[in-house]
Amino acid sequence: MKGQEVICLYYHRVSPVKEEYSMEPGLFQSQLETLLSRGYRSILIAELMDFLAGKPLAEKKPVLLSFDDGFVDFYFNVYPVLKKYQMRAVVFLVTDWVSEDESGGKSGIPAELSGLDADLAIKSALRGDRRLFLSWGMAKEMAESGLVEFGSHSVSHRIGFRSGLVKRYILSDDAYWKYLQIYNDRVKPGLPIFQKASALTIRRFLPAPKVLDQLTGYFQKEMASSAKSQKRLESGLMELAEKIKPLGDYEPEIEARSRILSELKGSKEIIEKRLGKDCPALCWPFGDYSGRSVELAQQAGYRLAFTTECGSIRPGSDRFSLPRYRMDRISGPRLALDLGLLKHPVLDRIINGKARSKKVTQDFAGSEKD
Repeated sequence: MKGQEVICLYYHRVSPVKEEYSMEPGLFQSQLETLLSRGYRSILIAELMDFLAGKPLAEKKPVLLSFDDGFVDFYFNVYPVLKKYQMRAVVFLVTDWVSEDESGGKSGIPAELSGLDADLAIKSALRGDRRLFLSWGMAKEMAESGLVEFGSHSVSHRIGFRSGLVKRYILSDDAYWKYLQIYNDRVKPGLPIFQKASALTIRRFLPAPKVLDQLTGYFQKEMASSAKSQKRLESGLMELAEKIKPLGDYEPEIEARSRILSELKGSKEIIEKRLGKDCPALCWPFGDYSGRSVELAQQAGYRLAFTTECGSIRPGSDRFSLPRYRMDRISGPRLALDLGLLKHPVLDRIINGKARSKKVTQDFAGSEKD
C-alpha cells in the first residue's frame, strides 16, 4: 500500500510500582483501547519482515507492540489484556534474567517482591532470584497462544566501560545494578566508574586489578582514620588515580568481537531451544548499536534489530536500526494526540518533554566524549 507505515511502540514494566519506565495496568489498557478505536491493528515480526521487503500489509494502520527485559508483570498485567482485545506483542528477553522456576509463579507475584523497583528486581536476578522476571514456562505458554512472540535483548544486557576517563566513584555498598555487572557483584566503596556504554558496542576498557585494590584500600583507610565528607573522599580518590595512571587498558579487538558475538548468538540460540520457535529479532540493549555490532548481529543470524530512536518504519528502512516510540505514562487521550504527530519527530520530542535521540556508538572507540 502506497505510503503505508508501521509504528512500533515500546514498554518496559506494566506494574503498579511507580518508577521511570513503568506504566500502571489501567493506563496500559486505556492505551490499547485508544489504539483500537483509532483503527490500529497489531502485527508480529514475520509480517514486519514482509513489509520491509515491500509486501503491503492487510492492516491499514499496523502497530507493533514491544516490551523490553521480560518482567513477570507482562504475564499478569499485559497478557490478559492482549487476550481480551486479541492484540499481539513481542517481548525482548534478557536470557540471563529468565526464571528457571517451571512452577512459573503463576499464582501471582510474591508479596515480598511485589513492590521492588527495576533496579532491585535486576539486582535480585543477578544474585539468582529471578522471580520478578518471566519463567520459560510462562514464555512457552504465551508463545503457543499465537499472541506473543519473543525476541532477544542479549544474554546479559551488560554495560561496559568505554574509556579510561573516570566520571565518579562508588561511595557506598548500595551500588546500581549496572555496576554490580561490571564488577561481578564484588562492589566496594572506592571503585571508579569510567565512561560507560552498552557492552555490545565497545571494546571495553578494563581497569587493572592492582589499581582497583589501591583505590578501595585508600577509601577504607580514610574512612577508618577520619570522618571525611563524600566530596573530600572523591577528591582524594581522584588525586590518587592521577598518581597511579595508567588505570587499565582496552580488551583486544579479537576478544571484543568474540564476546559480542557470544552475547548475540547465545541469546538467540537459548530462546529458540527453549521455545521451539525462530528468533529473528533483536532489540539493542540501551538502544545502542554500532557498525561492528550490526555486522556481528547479522553473523549471529538476526534479520532485524530495534533501537530507542524515534520514528516510523517504512519499506526500505534500515533493518538493524528500526525506530520505536516509548510509551510509558502516556494516557489514552494523550496517546491519540501523539499518534497524530508520529510523522513529526521534532513535535513528538516537544510533547514528550525530552529528546529521544539517535544513539550510535563508534566502533570500539576509546573516545573521551561523554
